[in-house]
Amino acid sequence: MLRVENTLFVGKVSLVEPTLASTNDHAISLLRQGPLLEGTLIYAIDQQNGRGQRGNEWHSAPGKNCTISIVLQPRMERLDAHFYLNKAVAVALCDTIRQWLPEARLKWPNDIYVGDRKIAGVLIENLFSGKKIKHSVLGIGVNVNQRTFGDGLARATSIVNETGQELDLQAFIASLCKHIEVRYLSFLDGQFEVLQGDYLRRLYRYEEVHLYQTKEGKLLAKIVDVNEQGQLVLQSDLGQTAYNFKELAYT
Repeated sequence: MLRVENTLFVGKVSLVEPTLASTNDHAISLLRQGPLLEGTLIYAIDQQNGRGQRGNEWHSAPGKNCTISIVLQPRMERLDAHFYLNKAVAVALCDTIRQWLPEARLKWPNDIYVGDRKIAGVLIENLFSGKKIKHSVLGIGVNVNQRTFGDGLARATSIVNETGQELDLQAFIASLCKHIEVRYLSFLDGQFEVLQGDYLRRLYRYEEVHLYQTKEGKLLAKIVDVNEQGQLVLQSDLGQTAYNFKELAYT
């Protein structure tokens, strides 16, 4: 049984499953059957069909990684609230990993990179009641103790590969829950400027000049902001332009 101590609610109720296709899909299915306590955590020892951004799959070796979903109930009416929730969760995940890898950074919108290699990601799916977010399901995948990755995952890495240190998964998940709870409570308290500043300070390639691929072609620019709509703002010789998630690719 997964135990999380020293939190008010995040992870206090834990549902451990030996095998799931997707922890997010399982959480959403349970919510459709009836309410879950806020902070409920679902952990799959073997997640066989995890999902990431752009519909990508998240491949995880059984029993080696953090493959969880957490159910929250933000119930906020601000139209931009879910973008700040993304930032709050991404910062919490980054700070958890930085306990072992201080160089870890956020790659917009909510992946975690070490150098140029991906170590973790977040997929947040919201269920609405009118204009309010009724439930947010945080799908979180972290490569913790996995040493090898399949074809097409040359840029994947893990904590054990970067540090040589194999971690206790329960302790890692407990630490992550504590970080998420702190940032989530800040989010509920409306501390959006603090979350924005902390997000930018951890942002991969922030204020650095790099090439990006846009629909107009390659663009030499630097990241200067992530706005309230969740768009990445680039500064180039052409001025500032804001991009949605699928309108830009890193090179």
